[in-house]
Amino acid sequence: MHIREEILRKHSKSQAVLVSAYIGNDLKRFEELVDLFFDEDVRIVQRSGWIISHCADNYPDIVVPYLARFIDYAKNNPPHVAVKRNVVRVMQKCTIPEVVEGSAYDLCWAFSNSTKEDIAVRAFALRVLARIAEKYPELCDEVLSVADGFALSESKGLLSCGRNVAAQLGKMKKRGK
Repeated sequence: MHIREEILRKHSKSQAVLVSAYIGNDLKRFEELVDLFFDEDVRIVQRSGWIISHCADNYPDIVVPYLARFIDYAKNNPPHVAVKRNVVRVMQKCTIPEVVEGSAYDLCWAFSNSTKEDIAVRAFALRVLARIAEKYPELCDEVLSVADGFALSESKGLLSCGRNVAAQLGKMKKRGK
């Protein structure tokens, strides 16, 4: 299978799942996909980002070696919102190495607090903030303030996400973690 050709063949969930199944946890194939994520063709960037997130669903830590690059790409005016959405989406599940936790937190803080960002980007970013706050309880109140801000949203998705994160961190605080 030629990954680039398959990406361009069709833009659908079934195609994304097919290509991600082909890649599996093969590091060489995944690296080829990552190179496509940084391509000049916006369609390839968008579609490869979706496939990366599917790969991360099955093998969350396959993305870890690339997180610093992904974070920089999402932060520095990416060519398509799919970059932001998929970068933050994969961080919900993968191990975030200590060396990039600060960058991941800053990126997700900015995304979750920006009303200009898409709803999915904001919701995924809040979940990443909550994951990091579980490791660093001193961040809980800060993340809870963002979650509480989602309660003012007209978006049911943001409202639900904010409630879930508030409940998750509230339980953690009660346990004294």
